Amino acid sequence: MDLRLALRQLIRRPGFAAIALITLALGIGAPTAMFSVVHAVLLRPLPYPEPQRLVQFEMDSESPAGPVSFDALPASEALDWAVSSQTISDLALFNDRALTLSTADGPFRLTGMSATPNLFAVLGVRPHAGATFAPESRDAHEIVLSHATWQRFFAGNTATIGSLISMDGDQYRVVGVMPEAFGFPSADTAFWTPQVMTSGGTRGMLLPAVARLRPGATVAAVATEGRRLIDDGDPQFKTTLVVRTLQDQMTGGINRILWVLLGAVGLVTAIATTNLALLLITRGAGREREFSIRAALGAGRGRLVRQLFIEGLTLGAIGGAAGVMLAWAALSLLVRLAPADVPRLADATLNGSVLVFALALTAGTSLIFGVLSVGRILDLRPSRMLGGKTPETRLTGHSAPHRRRLNALAIAELALTMVLLVVAGLLLRSFVGLVRTDQGFDTHGAVALQVNLPASRYPTPDARLAFDERLLDRLRQTPGVSVLGLTTTLPTRQATGRFGYSSSPSILSMMDPRTMPVIDVHMISEGFIEAMGLRLAEGRAFTAADRAGAEPVIVISEQFAKQQFPGASAINQTLYSRSGNKRVVGVVADVRPAELGAAPKPDAYLPIRQNTGVLEWFSSVTVIARASDTAGVTNALRPAFLSLDPLSPPYNVRTLDADVSKIVAGPRFSATVLGMFAGVAFLMACVGVYGVMAHVAGLRTREIGIRLAVGATRAQVVSLMLTESAVVVGLGLTLGLAAAVLLTRTLTGLLHEVKPADPVTLAAVAALLAAAGFVASYLPAQRATRVDPLKALRED
Repeated sequence: MDLRLALRQLIRRPGFAAIALITLALGIGAPTAMFSVVHAVLLRPLPYPEPQRLVQFEMDSESPAGPVSFDALPASEALDWAVSSQTISDLALFNDRALTLSTADGPFRLTGMSATPNLFAVLGVRPHAGATFAPESRDAHEIVLSHATWQRFFAGNTATIGSLISMDGDQYRVVGVMPEAFGFPSADTAFWTPQVMTSGGTRGMLLPAVARLRPGATVAAVATEGRRLIDDGDPQFKTTLVVRTLQDQMTGGINRILWVLLGAVGLVTAIATTNLALLLITRGAGREREFSIRAALGAGRGRLVRQLFIEGLTLGAIGGAAGVMLAWAALSLLVRLAPADVPRLADATLNGSVLVFALALTAGTSLIFGVLSVGRILDLRPSRMLGGKTPETRLTGHSAPHRRRLNALAIAELALTMVLLVVAGLLLRSFVGLVRTDQGFDTHGAVALQVNLPASRYPTPDARLAFDERLLDRLRQTPGVSVLGLTTTLPTRQATGRFGYSSSPSILSMMDPRTMPVIDVHMISEGFIEAMGLRLAEGRAFTAADRAGAEPVIVISEQFAKQQFPGASAINQTLYSRSGNKRVVGVVADVRPAELGAAPKPDAYLPIRQNTGVLEWFSSVTVIARASDTAGVTNALRPAFLSLDPLSPPYNVRTLDADVSKIVAGPRFSATVLGMFAGVAFLMACVGVYGVMAHVAGLRTREIGIRLAVGATRAQVVSLMLTESAVVVGLGLTLGLAAAVLLTRTLTGLLHEVKPADPVTLAAVAALLAAAGFVASYLPAQRATRVDPLKALRED
């Protein structure tokens, strides 16, 4: 009966029910969807036994030549450390590797990794089928496939285990297939091959490492013990070993922004709850007479309290169900909007933990409904309601405590909305700033492709250079290609190497090679500067004449030119080096690195034809082609590659626009999601303020009628009501501004060229909310002045 009565109450007031259910669905659905993402990416343990014991390493070095960071360890020293360590039980080294799989449908470039045979033992993972590498394995032509690779190319056939497959033209024996959920170091790793290492044979190599802690060992203890690996005793070189859990290492790039988004969605929930509280209080005020009559007819307070709690639970249950459905839709939207490199995002679902979270939110809001409603019942006095009003309520329609409760909730809602809008505004301004930042090159109409030349078929740098030259000649014949070039490394990524230099030969002779100035260099072919869209500020780009035997030349960035040759032209200046002097022939624009918000660094470019030795260490090159129709040219370039070497297909094909888009993918995601949350919060705040002002205006009908009857103009009455509402709006904005200034400090590091207390953002948000508050107050005030004074005076 109580449930039927509760449902009947909702049906009798469809307007209240619709607003309450929509608000509740938003207040439960949004945080549930966001919590699902946070749970999948940050909170859910990694799929390894005792994952908290898995750690990775980073070396941060400071030297006179500048800072440098490596997610790696000295390989030889790390292997020795693993044998004697008191804090780690085992350690595996690994490295990226790409191989071309030959199939009946053609060659496919796969990205995987080589690792010491104990990798899977360190992680504690068993294969789905077959085996992993034996600890004593010395066969570099064994391979373990990922589950996705096994399914895609071998249809999940178990006969693949033990068979030979062609990779880069060599035969590899498949020893096993890993489980579907396994992906290390990333979910798209296609295969693993053994990297056989010995302490002496890896001297000087830096390789990424993963280790398992001994029981009871801590991350801090590992860092302390590991310092001896990197401490060479030279006070000029300070190297710090950073040890992180594997989960922290995987989520470090997205960790903070997800917590910020979850906090923001928590504000949405708080705003929704405040809005519901306003709805319930105004609705409760309208039901006081109903409950007074029921109490006068014999209904006890317990009976009325039970009825209100059931109404609250009914409203909460319906709203919670709607919220879960909204969360399901919102989750798919969040997954589509999120950057592609967010780890484990595909695992985000409305699982048991997430549904428990949603249930807790639903129960909490239902409890709030009940408490707010019961408060009115406990203060109910039927004799006062039925026998007459106090002078104050007779005049104004409501008591001072009732008015204070409404004003306090409206102030709180405005303050919370102010904080959320400021955070969204700051991230939006930061994102717009990133998009408008000059990258130093023209991305439009440029396509990038990579090709790998394995040592088994191209054993010498000269063989690789010969292929590169044939490739450029062949690609220039592709219709639609206006200009193209190649490089060992893009200037937005890591450098090919570092070039030690001096502007004076006498100073060069006195310099310590370890402390002399260095600059990052990229090896490029002729045509690359034009294809990349690098702005040539002075001089010329490389030509085919800049080859072995010709005068050694170099092209430098504007920043380096200003530092090295202040107030003078850099053209024809000489940079002296122990590896050979270089004459500056060109100056190009500074290029921003791919790291988010990173400032341009001094760069230099060397002609690859004069520095072929670097090809011994770089088996892959990146080709940049500029064309008006990037899609058409991309399709035409692949056959050109395969015509020269059917086993070396192009891979990692993308436009430079897509490259830059990836850089801002994280800020775009946070700005978009927060913008949606802020928009919802803004609408709820407008509805809440309007509801309060409309409710108060309705209760003051008698007062307004008296004022009009004694000669007040409608404009004066509107002005009075707007003045009172301005106090509420002003207090809300003031508290919100103070809270925003304090809370936005947590955004440091997420903003690009925007300060957390940015005055433009604060002023814009304050103006927006002030305008919204004015409109939400003016409309009910204006409508209230249309009352007939005589009719108002006759009302009780």
